[in-house]
Amino acid sequence: MSNNDNYNQKKKNKELFKKIIVQFFLWFLIIAFVSTIGVTWNNNNQQNMNIRKIAEVNGKVFTYQPGSTFGYILNGVREQANKSSKGQVDAEAVNNYSIGKSVDVLLNLAMLSDFAKKVGISPSKDTMRAYIEYMAGGRLYSTPQKGLLDYARMEYDNQAISGNNGDIMNAFSPVTIAELYAYFDLVNFTVESEILYIDVTNYITSKLSEQEIAGFYLSNINKYADEVTIEELAVSNKSFAYEIAGYMQTNGWDKGLDMYKSKGIYSNIIQLKNVSGFAKRYVVAMTNKLGSVVPKPQFENSLYHVMRIKSFPELKLLGSEFKKMVINDYVSLNFTNLRARFSADINNCIQSAEQQILIKNDFRQVAAVSGMTFVKTGKTSPINQILRDDKGNKLDLPIFQNDACFDFMFGAAKNSVSSIFKTDSFALIIKPVSKGMNSSIDYDKIDQEIAMRYINFKNIAVSKDWYDILKKNSKYKVFEDEIKKVYKDQQMD
Repeated sequence: MSNNDNYNQKKKNKELFKKIIVQFFLWFLIIAFVSTIGVTWNNNNQQNMNIRKIAEVNGKVFTYQPGSTFGYILNGVREQANKSSKGQVDAEAVNNYSIGKSVDVLLNLAMLSDFAKKVGISPSKDTMRAYIEYMAGGRLYSTPQKGLLDYARMEYDNQAISGNNGDIMNAFSPVTIAELYAYFDLVNFTVESEILYIDVTNYITSKLSEQEIAGFYLSNINKYADEVTIEELAVSNKSFAYEIAGYMQTNGWDKGLDMYKSKGIYSNIIQLKNVSGFAKRYVVAMTNKLGSVVPKPQFENSLYHVMRIKSFPELKLLGSEFKKMVINDYVSLNFTNLRARFSADINNCIQSAEQQILIKNDFRQVAAVSGMTFVKTGKTSPINQILRDDKGNKLDLPIFQNDACFDFMFGAAKNSVSSIFKTDSFALIIKPVSKGMNSSIDYDKIDQEIAMRYINFKNIAVSKDWYDILKKNSKYKVFEDEIKKVYKDQQMD
């Protein structure tokens, strides 16, 4: 029997496992809950943190602020991510992953909890108290914050439905030897592939001119600039400061300066950043337009400051992270139009690749001529959750999220070349170059660990179906603009 026949014989089993490939880590939630019970915000965060709306699920709005449900979730996800990365991933990448993952976790928990309440799942007060005390590893001596209570209730509902003794686990049929053999085969079946692809977002970004990005930046400068240059007149008397600001609003900065300059402390150039001693003026200045006089004097460092906005930094002078944010936002907000604008160029790359494949069938050479990107994957099993290249680097390609790509990579004959696969963000051509079972496979090694892994995967697959149904029957909204501000807030901390 060929490797191809061997794979196709297990087609039905593979269909189950395609579900579990989605990165859906339901079971780490209980660990996240344990680790976040004792977490508190420091005073700095409580004083300076902005309240951000994250999501609304069936009429209930969830925010990010000290002591909020989302705050506990984020702390837990970030802690787990830091442990997993073991310091090998930079802090910004961990933080960005943690925020995005926490939004997914919040939606899943909120939908499941709402469903639990509708079907009458309701813990007693003593149960909730015992639950929190057990999870916290100690006794409660004061009333927990509402965010913690809500999170605890959501976790209780999660465990009541999805936990070891919950409805999902009780709905399982017994695990059979045949299932374990089929699962073990999939664990030991691997494919190496060569892939030509275009990441549409990266392609668009590479084609945008500095002038085009600068235009977007200038029209949204208050959102992205990390500093602002002002000139100011500072005085010690509040009413006098308001008198000066009122006069300048009516008659202009220059006339006001001629009249009042000698009566205060004048500074021609001050660069404001969100740091101690400048933060209050910075926050207010960032909400005003270039050249304007700030209507209200700001009290900082024992003086009242009357300010005029002189300049914001040019795009090319922005820090790399702020510049990246500008470009990403521009592409994200205009993605549909930009994709249409560059679709002809992208199609030309694809057509060139398809023509070259007929002549050379060498993907590396085709990539050099066509403009598509070449990558070779490492050995990949159908039950892997992450695709990696032959050097071990993670690949953000939609193989496991796209049924057609998945089927071709694992089901097509060795050295077959796919037609073009297109998603919203990628165009891919796949060629499996190596396929086979582990030559040293030993079914006697199907032990308790393998069985537990299979049960866990099966659990996640069934849970995924539950959540898909809940999503279809839930009204939910994610506040993308507010979440982007959370990313920015975290970068400034």
